[in-house]
Amino acid sequence: RNLATRFLRDQIVPHLDTGQARLEKITQMVKLLPSNERTQVSGRVKMLQSWERNSRRFLPLVVRMLGK
Repeated sequence: RNLATRFLRDQIVPHLDTGQARLEKITQMVKLLPSNERTQVSGRVKMLQSWERNSRRFLPLVVRMLGK
């Protein structure tokens, strides 16, 4: 349990943190695309943002369950 919890904190959380910064940067870059490309890429970025948000909500629950 401790090993899994430590792995989540040491490996997954840092990736979520850097991923959030990368998504913000990508969001800014999407604004520079031509409108026909922007629509498609924007949809994909929104999906990635949704996954990132959901993983941030779900991760604390997993850590709590493993900690018991």
